[in-house]
Amino acid sequence: MALAGDGSSGPYLHQPLVTALTNFYRTLSDLSYITPSDIISPSSQTGMHVTEAIDSSRAQSTGYNSTVIDLMYHLPYLSEEASDIQLASNTTKLSYLRQSDDEDGVFEDARDLFQGRRTVPSHMLVLTWGQVYGTFVVYDVQTGNCFSFSFKLLLC
Repeated sequence: MALAGDGSSGPYLHQPLVTALTNFYRTLSDLSYITPSDIISPSSQTGMHVTEAIDSSRAQSTGYNSTVIDLMYHLPYLSEEASDIQLASNTTKLSYLRQSDDEDGVFEDARDLFQGRRTVPSHMLVLTWGQVYGTFVVYDVQTGNCFSFSFKLLLC
């Protein structure tokens, strides 16, 4: 399989994740938990968001590798209006798109979940924000696996 944008015509390597997130968000919309306009999908022609949609230089300087940055362009996101929507208990969306208030440090915060004790590896992407007792879902671009954890397990 090949990554989009590398000149090959094969399927996008991380398409199963993109499809799963798209289907999950559509289901939330079908259930009227969010509105259809809350879903920000990549272009149907290219399968990617426009170049300006993500601050790739900031992502790179924060330590994300090129495959993770490429993945950021392929993922669907929820809009700022859906920022308070809980995807699970104490768990909210995380968006790498440029927002109107782009000074919130999403790239830094998502890599420094352990507050300086340990950094999320450069080949992993945090997909959800688990607040105090919420769940962080992390995707590993090297293995194609997702895993989740909660700090409540660490606090017990």
